[in-house]
Amino acid sequence: TKERTTTQIQIVTTDGLQVYGNVIKTTDRDLYIYSPGFFSSMGNIISSNNYSYNNTFYNVRNPNMRMLGTAFGNENRNNIYVNNDHQFANAGVISTNNFYYLPSGSNVPSGELGQVISTRSPFVNMPYDFRLADNSEAIDRGMSLASDYATDYIGTPRPQGSAWDIGADE
Repeated sequence: TKERTTTQIQIVTTDGLQVYGNVIKTTDRDLYIYSPGFFSSMGNIISSNNYSYNNTFYNVRNPNMRMLGTAFGNENRNNIYVNNDHQFANAGVISTNNFYYLPSGSNVPSGELGQVISTRSPFVNMPYDFRLADNSEAIDRGMSLASDYATDYIGTPRPQGSAWDIGADE
């Protein structure tokens, strides 16, 4: 038998959730056909002040933030999306300074302020090493955020250059 696991996080409804500095990846995206999004709220739900900052999403189905009820103050900033399937559009969220490489699906985000759509991998050796390559277009392209988010996923202080890097690694 084949072991089937996934590392996607799905948040269905919330207020004030902060997800930052994570590497979120899956090796079996096609097994999970229905997923409403990374952050998602449905119907008559109020979703406010949810933040997705400096995460790296690899091979995830619907990594988008999708707030369908009353939504305000939700932010999606400085994230890297590589080889993801964008079937649902971002909704009810401010998205800026995100990086996209090999996106697919009918709702690949476009027109975000500070958005980077790249023709080369940002990583040292994907899917095994998610550190930024020395020539990555994600370096020094992020927006500065509050000091609460000023360390990367291994504890390196941000920024190391002229600006924050996009993704989980600084």
